[in-house]
Amino acid sequence: GFQGARGADTGGDFFIEGVLEELDSPGEFFFNETSKRLYLFFNGTGAPPPSLELNAPQLETLVNISATRWSPAVNITFSNVSFTATTPTFFAPHAVPSGGDWALARRGAVFAEGTV
Repeated sequence: GFQGARGADTGGDFFIEGVLEELDSPGEFFFNETSKRLYLFFNGTGAPPPSLELNAPQLETLVNISATRWSPAVNITFSNVSFTATTPTFFAPHAVPSGGDWALARRGAVFAEGTV
């Protein structure tokens, strides 16, 4: 294999975030912090419908259950609930434990540690 992605010169699409001029594919967006204006490259033909709803995630973790081995969180149940639309984390810090082509990140929409 190509450890650490070395040696591979093929792959899928890539995207650049935070640059209005790079807004060139359906589904991409750019938010101007100064003007508070959202630019959207609509993922369809023609103009977006008036009923279009946009979801702008602001949180990386929606539920955080943090306990310890000595005082664990127990008997936690979620029922009839949907968790959706957290912020992207692909540029967030992560660990590459083996120097290989995979990584670990201690984060998630639902983060739980010290649970039984």
